Amino acid sequence: MENARTLLRQALFRLSEIGARYGAPLVATREYVARNLDFPISSDYADFMGFSMEAVAQNTSRLDLYRGPFLDGETDDNRSAWDGWVQDRRQAVDNQLAHFYEYLIRRAETLSDAEQSLYWAEIWMHKQPLSDNPHLVAMQLLSRHGRSNEAGHIFAAYQNRRITHLGIKAGKNVQAFHEYLQLTAPYTFAPESVTVSSKIARYRFITILAIRIDVDMEQISDDLLETHLQQCWSLARQVGYACGGVAHRAPDGIIELRFGLENALEDSPRHALRAAFELRRLAKPGHILRIGMHCCRVLVAPDHALTDLPLRLVRAAALANTQNTGLILTGDAREVLAHSSTLKVDTQALLPVHVSGRETPLFWLGTTQQPQLPKSGSSSFMGRDAECRLIHHLAQTVLTERQGRILWIEGQAGIGKTRLLQEMTERLSQSMRVVRYVCLPMYQHSMLHPIAEVIRDALNLSTLPSENARATLQKLLQDIGEEDDLVYTVWCVWLGLEDEHAKMGILRDYKRLLFDSVILVLTSRLFPMDRTLILEDIHWADSATLEWLQTYLAYLHEYTVLMLVSTRRPIPGLQKIAIHETKLVLAPWDSTTSRHYLRNHLHWTVDIPTEESIIRQGCGVPLYLDSLARQTIFRGLSSDLPNDIQSILEFTIAQADFAQDMMQMSAVLGIEVSLRILQALLPDKTFDVLDHSAARLVDQGLWVATSHGWSYRHDLLKKVVYDSIPSDRRKWLHKKVAQWLENHEPYNHDVLAEHFEKGGEPHVAARHHLLAGWQALRFSLYDVALLHYGRASILLHDQPQDPDLLRAQTAYFLILRLQRGHSTEMAQALDDLENICLCQNHQGWHLLAAQYGRWIAENAANGALAGLHQARNLANTRFDPEVDPQLVAGIGHYVQGWNYLWLGHLEQSKVHLQEAAVRWHEAWAEPLFLAIGDLYQEHALAYLSIIDALQNRHAEGWARLAQVRHTLPEAKYGNMQTVLWTVDIAMGYWTDSPEAAWHTAQKVRQQNSYSLIIAKTLTDAFAAWAEARLGRKSIPWAIHHIRRNLNMLRRVWKFGASSIYLALLDLSVRSGQKHTHGVQFAARRLVRQHNINLHKPEIKRLVAMQNKTWSILSRKKFRRHPTRKQSRRTCNMKRRYPITAVRRFDPDIIVP
Repeated sequence: MENARTLLRQALFRLSEIGARYGAPLVATREYVARNLDFPISSDYADFMGFSMEAVAQNTSRLDLYRGPFLDGETDDNRSAWDGWVQDRRQAVDNQLAHFYEYLIRRAETLSDAEQSLYWAEIWMHKQPLSDNPHLVAMQLLSRHGRSNEAGHIFAAYQNRRITHLGIKAGKNVQAFHEYLQLTAPYTFAPESVTVSSKIARYRFITILAIRIDVDMEQISDDLLETHLQQCWSLARQVGYACGGVAHRAPDGIIELRFGLENALEDSPRHALRAAFELRRLAKPGHILRIGMHCCRVLVAPDHALTDLPLRLVRAAALANTQNTGLILTGDAREVLAHSSTLKVDTQALLPVHVSGRETPLFWLGTTQQPQLPKSGSSSFMGRDAECRLIHHLAQTVLTERQGRILWIEGQAGIGKTRLLQEMTERLSQSMRVVRYVCLPMYQHSMLHPIAEVIRDALNLSTLPSENARATLQKLLQDIGEEDDLVYTVWCVWLGLEDEHAKMGILRDYKRLLFDSVILVLTSRLFPMDRTLILEDIHWADSATLEWLQTYLAYLHEYTVLMLVSTRRPIPGLQKIAIHETKLVLAPWDSTTSRHYLRNHLHWTVDIPTEESIIRQGCGVPLYLDSLARQTIFRGLSSDLPNDIQSILEFTIAQADFAQDMMQMSAVLGIEVSLRILQALLPDKTFDVLDHSAARLVDQGLWVATSHGWSYRHDLLKKVVYDSIPSDRRKWLHKKVAQWLENHEPYNHDVLAEHFEKGGEPHVAARHHLLAGWQALRFSLYDVALLHYGRASILLHDQPQDPDLLRAQTAYFLILRLQRGHSTEMAQALDDLENICLCQNHQGWHLLAAQYGRWIAENAANGALAGLHQARNLANTRFDPEVDPQLVAGIGHYVQGWNYLWLGHLEQSKVHLQEAAVRWHEAWAEPLFLAIGDLYQEHALAYLSIIDALQNRHAEGWARLAQVRHTLPEAKYGNMQTVLWTVDIAMGYWTDSPEAAWHTAQKVRQQNSYSLIIAKTLTDAFAAWAEARLGRKSIPWAIHHIRRNLNMLRRVWKFGASSIYLALLDLSVRSGQKHTHGVQFAARRLVRQHNINLHKPEIKRLVAMQNKTWSILSRKKFRRHPTRKQSRRTCNMKRRYPITAVRRFDPDIIVP
C-alpha cells in the first residue's frame, strides 16, 4: 500500500510539472487523494463548439480555445470506431473554426475594413496551414484589392507546404483560382521578360568524344573520308541521341559527340563512356574507329562555339588510339572518371603528347576492361547512420532472442524511406533472407496484392501456362498438408488462375480460410528461415492486406522475423498489436548533411550563396535537394531556381523530353516496366533505343532500375508526369494499356476497370467492375465490393435496359444495407432499384430484393402497421418461375411474423415465424443471400426466442438462441450478425438478466458488426443498463450514456430507439428520479407513431411502478415534514397528553 502511494505521488509530481501554474489536478497525502480546487478543469472543446458568431465577434480571444480535441498520439490504436469518432470531432472543430473566420472576414468586408479582413485571413491560414479554404479566401481578398502578385506568392507557398507534408497538390478550387489569376494578369504593367541564357556566357562542364578513321591525317583521301562518314555519321547521331550527346561533323571528317555543351548534362563523362562502348559494339565489322575522350570546364559562348584547345586535345587523344579497341582518355578525363564513386576505371598509361606547347598525358581504356556502369540510379546514401544502427540492433536482437519484431518507419514523401530500406536490404542480406513487399496505388483495391506478387515470383507463376501454374500451386498446398479442394479453389480465385469448373459461392468465410493458409505457406514453406520482411508504402495497401497483417502481427513474436514497414502516416489499426514494436520517424536532414549531400554530386561547382539557397528550399528532404541540385547543374544560375516544389518536380521531368512517350506510358501503367512491356506498348521503338532511353532516365534521377525493369524513383514524380499528360492523350494511353493488360492473364479486374473507365470505354469498364465486385463479395470485402458495384451502376446509367445495370444496382443496394443500415444513401439506392425493375419489367430475384428492401424502409419510416401492409404485398406478389413460390411464401411468413411481433400479436407472430422456419430449404441460402442479404430462418428462430422470453419461457428462449448462434458463422453475413446480437442483448432485458446482457455486449464489441451505428448504440445502451443494475456503475452515469446512445439512434432508426427507452425508463424508476415525465411522453409518442404495441405493456408497468413509488415517498415526506398547522396541532396534543408518545409512521419502501 505504501509503495502504491509513493508511485501515485511520483506520478502526480510529474503531472504538476505539466500543469505549470496550477500544479496537479489531484492532491495525494498519506491518508487520502482529493481534487485540487485550484486546478481549473474546463472543456475547451465544448466551450468552443458552443460559441455563437456574435459571441466570437464581440470577444475574438475566444478563438484561442481552438486546440483540437485530441492530439495525434492520443487515439486508441485498437479501436477503429474510436478513431473514426476522433476524426469526426476534429472535422467538426475545424469546420466550426472555418465558420468563425468566414464570419469575421465577411463582417470586416461589410465595414469596408480591408486590412482587418486580410488580418483575419492571415490568422486563419496560420491556424489551418494545410486547408484549402483559408488560402483561397486570402487569395480572393488580395486579388480584389489589386494585389494579385501576393496572391500568387501565397499559392506557391501553400503548394510547397502541401506537397512537402502530404505529398499532394492544393485543391482544385485553389488551383483553378490561381489559373484564373494567371489568365487575367495585367500584362500591360508587367516588366519585359529577359532571357539571360541567350546573352550571357557561362561556365559548363563538358565531355567530348572524337571519332576518326583508322589512318593518319596525311593518308586520308576523299573516298575514304566519304566511306567513313557514310558508315559512322548515322550511327554516331543515333548513339549520341540515346546517350544524351549532340553529334557534330568537322570539315576534316572527324565526328565529335559533345555532352553538356548546348544543354547541361549531369555526369557527362559516364554518358560519353557508354557512347564510346556502344560505338565499338555497333560498328560494322572491318570498319575500325579511333576514339578519344576529353573532359574540361569551359566558358560557353551564346552560340555554343568551342575554343580551339579542347578540340585539339581530344583530336590528339583519338589519333593516339592505334590499339583498334577501347578509347584514349586525356589526363583530365581519367582524373574525373577515377574520382567518380560509381565507376571503376582500370587504365594503362601511354606516352604523353604535346598540344599547344603543353604536355598532355594519355591513358588507354580497353573494351575488355569495361567499367560496370551503374543501372540503379540510386543516390548516394548518407545522413541515416543512427537509423541504420537501430535497424541492425533490432536484427541482432531478433536473431538472439528468436522473437519477431516490427519497426515502423514513418516520414513525409521524399524523405528517404525507400532509400533506407534499399540500403538495409544490402546490409541484412548477409545474415537473413530479405523478402520485399511493395504496395502500389494502382492496386490499393486488389486483394492481398503485395503478398500475391511475392508468391507469384517465388513460384514463377507468371512465366508458366495456366495449367502448369495451377499444378504448381496445388503441389505447394499439398506440401503444407492442405488437401482440401476448396482451399485450392480459393487460392486459384485469388491469384487469377480460376478455371470455368471452379465452384466457389459466398456463404462460407473464404477470407479467413485464405488468410490462415497464406500464413502457413509463407512461414512454413516459402520462407521458413530467419528473414527480414520489408513492407514498402503500406499507406497504399488494400484493406485485405491490412486485415491480414492484423492477424500476422498478433503472432509475430513466434517467428524469427524482423518487419520493416514504411509509411507516410501512422496506421492506427496495425500499431500496438505486436508484442515487440518500435517506431522510427525520419526527420529532414540538417544543413550540414544537406550540404554534404549536394557537394557529393559530380561536377558540383556552385557558389556558397546558391548552395545555401538550395538547402533552404530543399527543407532537408533528399528528393527535393536532388531535384534542385540537378536544376542548378543544368541551368547554371541560382536565379533560375524554381520558387516551389511543384515547379522543381515539373522541371525535373521537362529535362527528359527525349523519352516523353516512355515516361507517360509508365505513369499511366502505374507499375514497374520492362523492355518486353515497353516494346509491346511502344512498337515503333527498338529494344536498343528503349534500353538507352531508360538508362538516361535513370541517369537523370527519374527512374530507378529494379530486378525486373524500371520504375519511377518516387510517386511524386510519377504523379507530376501523369498530371502533365493532355486529357485526350491520357485517355488514349489508358485505353491502350487496358487492351494490352486484357490480353495478358492473369490480370486484376479492378485495374482493368480503372483503365477502361479512364480510357473512355464505360461499358467495358462496368463489366470489369462487376467482376471485381463479385470477387470482393465472395471474400467478404464489402467496402471494395460497394465501390465497384457503385461505379458499375454509374457507368451503365445511360442504358436502363441493360441487365448488368440491374445486377449492379441490386448488389449496390444489398451491400449498402449490410454495411451502413438505414441511411439516406440506402433509400436512394432502393428507389433506383425499383425504377430499374419497373423499366425492365423484371419479376425475378431483383424484384424480390426491391420488395424486401421496401418492407424494411416502410418499417423504419412509417412503423410496424405500414410494414405489415408491405409484408402482405410481398407475400402476394407473383414472381418469375426462377424464384421458388415456396421461398416467397417462407419470406412472406417471416416478414408478417416480424410485424405481428412488434404489433403485440404474439400468437399470430409465433405461428408465422414457426411456419417460416419449417418451410426453409438450404438450397435457397446462396441466391436468397445475394437477393436480400438475409437468411430468414435464423432470424425467425431468434425472434421466437423473444416470444419465449415474453411468455416466461426463459430457458426455451435461451436454448433456441444458442442453437441459432451455433449454426451461423461468427465472421460472415454482414448485418445478420447485428440482428442476432441485438436480439441476444434484448433477451437479457426481457429475462431480467443484466449479467447475460453485459457479457453479450462485451462479445459484440469484438465483432466487425459493432462498427454499425445500430449495433453500437444498442450495445452501449444496454451495457450501461447492465452495469448499473450490477452495481458496477452509478445509475446517473448509466442514464447519461443511455441518453447519448438514444439520441444517436433516433437520428437513423427511430423504430429501434423504443428498446433503449425501456432501459432508460427502467433505470429512472429504480433510481427514484422525479423528472421522468418527458421520457415517458417521448417513449409513448414513439411507440404510438411506429405502432410498437409490444412495448406498451412494459412502459405501462414501469410508469405504474414509478407512480406507486412516488406516492409512497410523498406520504413519507408529508409525515416527516408536516405543515405549520399540523405542527401546531401536534404541540397542542403534547400539552394535553404529555405522557402519551406520538407514533411516527415509517413504512418500509422497496424501490425495485
